[in-house]
Amino acid sequence: YYNCCSARPCQLIGSKDWASVDVHFQKSHDEYLRHPDGRPEPPMSVTKDTKHLIQFRHPIPSTISDYRLVNKRLRKKAEKEKMPCPPASTEEQWMSFAKWQLKYRIRFLEKWVLQNPWWNSEQYYLLNYERFVTRPLDTLCEVVRFALPNEEIDLDHAQLAVARRPVKAIRNPLDFEFASTLSDLELLCSDVWAECEKKLGHLILY
Repeated sequence: YYNCCSARPCQLIGSKDWASVDVHFQKSHDEYLRHPDGRPEPPMSVTKDTKHLIQFRHPIPSTISDYRLVNKRLRKKAEKEKMPCPPASTEEQWMSFAKWQLKYRIRFLEKWVLQNPWWNSEQYYLLNYERFVTRPLDTLCEVVRFALPNEEIDLDHAQLAVARRPVKAIRNPLDFEFASTLSDLELLCSDVWAECEKKLGHLILY
């Protein structure tokens, strides 16, 4: 995806480059769920005809990660344009961002985990992000088996891949600058996360 056209659907479909590759990955955050009226991209359909690797995590640390990324990009943009550094964000700004983002993340879990009729089929792999971070090699091997069930895994290559692209350590949400707000925000998504755990079993949080 990132080394290709970074578009969905891929702009190279039907080309010689497309035909020369056995496995094609199309990435999407399903942004339609974030802006259901704006239609920034076609909605992703839940289907059994295409393999889906669904990465998900608890909505709170996921939202914190997005908030940090947005602020990082704003600072980089200011530096590039030689503008003053943006002022430190406020709790009010964080809460506004978080409530909006949590709605999207709840919709995502409802669509791809809770209401997905094929979630337990061979066409779907539900990847708990925190499990991947804590057990990267095991998870990578499981994903390869999912994508290419008839291929034998080269464990040496898998270990090399993990070493070359090490996963980042999980950041504790309690270290977040607005950690005092998290208990209130937790109430907004606790029910849907509890339903996910009921369906999938115990999930690593952070």
